[in-house]
Amino acid sequence: MDKHGVGMSPALFCHVSGVGGHNDVLPHPILDAVKHGSAKGVPLLIGHNSDEFPGFFRLLLRSKGLPESFANAAVREIFKRGGVGSISTKAMLRHALGNQAVGDGALDDAACNEKLSVLRDKIATKYPNEDEHGVTRILVNTLASASSNLLARAQASTGADVFSYEIHLDSVDSPLGGNFHGLDLILLFGRKLYFEEKEWAMLCEHFVGSNDLTENFVRTGSVWRTGIVHFATHGTPGQAWSKSIGQDGIGDTTVLGSNGTFGVDSFGDVVVE
Repeated sequence: MDKHGVGMSPALFCHVSGVGGHNDVLPHPILDAVKHGSAKGVPLLIGHNSDEFPGFFRLLLRSKGLPESFANAAVREIFKRGGVGSISTKAMLRHALGNQAVGDGALDDAACNEKLSVLRDKIATKYPNEDEHGVTRILVNTLASASSNLLARAQASTGADVFSYEIHLDSVDSPLGGNFHGLDLILLFGRKLYFEEKEWAMLCEHFVGSNDLTENFVRTGSVWRTGIVHFATHGTPGQAWSKSIGQDGIGDTTVLGSNGTFGVDSFGDVVVE
């Protein structure tokens, strides 16, 4: 990360406590190190997909042949009830805050519920047209992308150029799972020339439920690759992208949509903290 950094869902607190324990991998927690300038001046391109974990669950169910209505209802009910296991809303909140301890120092359920309620209210205010299920979907994605956003804010606070993105394809271009966890990699590498015919057919069938990707999907992938290559060589993804986030952690997120279209959303007004 000495020239240009591309980050996707970093694990900011996994085995990097920096207190000299046997499980330490790095001398300091990543987030603390970045805040204190370990990558000062290094541009960063970082972001997420618009439906990370619910979309991934939906993809798994649909790829097994389950009807769309059943998959959608099942995923909606799972997250209406607070998620499950390591991707429950409470577990994701604790992970985002680096608080996965048990016992003294742990963030208890009451504190989790209070923080989640505040987040839900902020989301409902920002997106007044969303119903309860829509607010829940955005809440889950806010938690899923919290590590990326925390790292973006930390690096921006040092004065570096930080560019935030969100990938949001139309449902017709990603019909099985929507904008699920990992979609950005498929967009990046989803070109026939990289695969044998049988491999390509398997990839398309598993991830989009057809024997090929739509033209809009492929065009978005081309724009996505162009942005990454431009960033890797120039430290900026290109003129069509939103400006970098300010040192105060406030700015814009570039929304990359179907057919390679660009949109914009605000960054920093709904924060996990």
